Amino acid sequence: MTGTIASRIEDAALAGAALVYGAAAAMLAYRFGATHGYSLGGGLVAFGWGVYGLRSVEADHQDVALPAFTPVDWPQGVPILELWAEDNLEPEQKGQVDELILDDVLGAVGTDARVVRLFDPAAMPTPGQIKDRIDAHIGAATAAAPGPDASQSLFEALNELRRSMR
Repeated sequence: MTGTIASRIEDAALAGAALVYGAAAAMLAYRFGATHGYSLGGGLVAFGWGVYGLRSVEADHQDVALPAFTPVDWPQGVPILELWAEDNLEPEQKGQVDELILDDVLGAVGTDARVVRLFDPAAMPTPGQIKDRIDAHIGAATAAAPGPDASQSLFEALNELRRSMR
């Protein structure tokens, strides 16, 4: 951001804060019985004082001292990992495909790894286990006794309320 854009944003934030303060003062004055004119005037005075007060406060611009950083050259002999579409293709297919295909299979995952195991075949339940879960869920839903039907008593109470209001 350039300095002019940053100062415009700061001025807009300052004006917005002072506007909120002025509007709150006007609403407060109106709430306590002031007429529209007096509450508007009080809001304008509060807005002016808000702008004055916010502009009188200077921001403390402290720059963070960063240590000197000099980039180093990559050591010779250490390969750089670059992914290109041609890396996973057969020699006769090179130059024909332009998208990157990542089909590397993840090796053994440690027990302390933070990897989401969405399609791990060892963690997938068998069809029999899935059927048992579904049957248990359906059985639990049918085993719960339905609550008493209070629709008739509600209908009668509403009719009684209508009769009493006539």
